[in-house]
Amino acid sequence: FDQNSTQEDIFDDCKGLVQSTIDGYNVTIFAYGQTGAGKTHTMTGEPGNEGIAPSTVDEIFSVMELNKSRMRYEVSCSITELYCNNFIDLLRKSAGKPQELGVEIKWDKDKNEVAVEGLSEEVCTNAKELRALLVRGQESRKVAQTHM
Repeated sequence: FDQNSTQEDIFDDCKGLVQSTIDGYNVTIFAYGQTGAGKTHTMTGEPGNEGIAPSTVDEIFSVMELNKSRMRYEVSCSITELYCNNFIDLLRKSAGKPQELGVEIKWDKDKNEVAVEGLSEEVCTNAKELRALLVRGQESRKVAQTHM
């Protein structure tokens, strides 16, 4: 993608990953780049020009609605940040700040998934609840200017 790409262009390219998730595959979208490159804008966007995350939330619940007569779904959300080699749970607060976790990443045999030990998880029954968690997580991120 280049500077002329729209949020819609980017989401259209990764929209199929929602179906992969619904089909049971683990999916990760990893935004990487230099400070000021537009990672946060691409992932979150702004009202009226939404990024990958809110667009994905809407798509998840849209696909679930289409398939509700033949499938049962449960959506849960965890949001973590890796900052200075520490995992931070952006949904759980300790003394008013996001809770720092150990760097224990383990394979959960019972759930057949990779898990960050101690990471909180909240169930969401609709897109509005999940969007609210995204906002809450975004507000808890560590944001600092990088001097280049």
